[in-house]
Amino acid sequence: MTVKIHFKIAYTHHTRDYEFSEDTTIRELIAFIQKRAYTDFVFFKIDPIEYPCITIVEMGQYNNVNGYDPELAPAIQSSDETLKELYNGNYERNAFYIRYSNYPPLG
Repeated sequence: MTVKIHFKIAYTHHTRDYEFSEDTTIRELIAFIQKRAYTDFVFFKIDPIEYPCITIVEMGQYNNVNGYDPELAPAIQSSDETLKELYNGNYERNAFYIRYSNYPPLG
């Protein structure tokens, strides 16, 4: 089964949907987004070799350990758990923020 998952650059209006097999592991999802963010989002026009620090955060985590903003919630952790295992086949409301792990220097 193919699953459509919505991604949004934190604090922007830039979004994109990607399709994954429900057997995709969290490790594979993270690797895919870390690679594709640099080509698919104009926001990430920084050399990924020089600055490859992209974090993926599950949406909807208000009042997290980093404050009220769900964009600041802790990143998802890489694992061999599949999307199907993690979400028990319920993909309707799954979406993620993409943000820099550490913000690059300005200028």
